[in-house]
Amino acid sequence: MVTVRMSKYDHIVVLMIFGSLFAYFPYGAVSGDLYIPGKRGPDVHASGLSAWMITGAPLLMYVGIIVRSGAFLFKSAKIQGSIEILLLFSGIALLLAGLKMC
Repeated sequence: MVTVRMSKYDHIVVLMIFGSLFAYFPYGAVSGDLYIPGKRGPDVHASGLSAWMITGAPLLMYVGIIVRSGAFLFKSAKIQGSIEILLLFSGIALLLAGLKMC
């Protein structure tokens, strides 16, 4: 497993993208209506458990990206790769499950 070192600017861009999601999604989940506008399809209004699932998905994906960048130390590259894949796929699965429940 190869660790990809992120430059300071790459880390700022990733943090801005996921930071905007971290700011908007919890507000929608707490208020009871998480609104995701659709570009070519219908808009999504999530509430309850589905809103919280959609809110947790970017957090898991962000931690997976940070693990990939080598921010955490692991005993072996195999463990790091397994945790990275687990976090990314569980974030995607959580997002898709939350959207399916809407």
